[in-house]
Amino acid sequence: MDNVFDKLRDLPLFQGISETILHTLLERYPFHFLKYSDGDKIISCDEPCTHIRFIFSGSVRFVTRSMVSKLSISYSLVAPDVMGAEFLFGRKPNYPFDAFAQGDCGVLQLKKADYIDMLQSNDVFLFNILNYLSRNAQESTLSFLSLKHGNIPSRLSLILESLVPPHGTQLVLEFKQKDLCLLLGSRRSSLLSSLDEMKSKRMLDYTQSTIMIDDRDLFIDLVNL
Repeated sequence: MDNVFDKLRDLPLFQGISETILHTLLERYPFHFLKYSDGDKIISCDEPCTHIRFIFSGSVRFVTRSMVSKLSISYSLVAPDVMGAEFLFGRKPNYPFDAFAQGDCGVLQLKKADYIDMLQSNDVFLFNILNYLSRNAQESTLSFLSLKHGNIPSRLSLILESLVPPHGTQLVLEFKQKDLCLLLGSRRSSLLSSLDEMKSKRMLDYTQSTIMIDDRDLFIDLVNL
């Protein structure tokens, strides 16, 4: 049981919560610990966010697809992490991605109503979610304002920062070149030249229809050097 409490306290949005409070919460609310096998679908795109979900063990693969082009991006998150908490509230509280188990993994989920009750009853939970939402919003804004150049790496960095949460790894951007050129505002020759340069610096790898990036945060840092 101590190991479970330690894992809970490592989860985003649970950090700073005492073991005594966790005992009380586990008695008061139904904490659902779900197990998934490799390839199992955990979340479907446009599914309503009726629960808040955490990666409790293992890793999860996310796939986000454009509704107007052939662009898609996929990435992995490993435990401990939260899945799409920014879509729990707002005008359209629906997930914009599909999520699949990557190997065996465990997911903790809580009903949205129960989580809101927890926010209202404990300031630490409230500050955690406010800090999480504010950090994500500010990170994208500050990244845009700190851009030194409007070049292809910078534009690609902004896209990743918008679509992939912090700590995302094994990023794969799939595209038709004309769609990616339109999105980045570049010519095909400029795009390929820039990709060649980034590949030579080991920032990414690519094919005619795919860009592969190992680490989202590292790529953004390298672009902003």
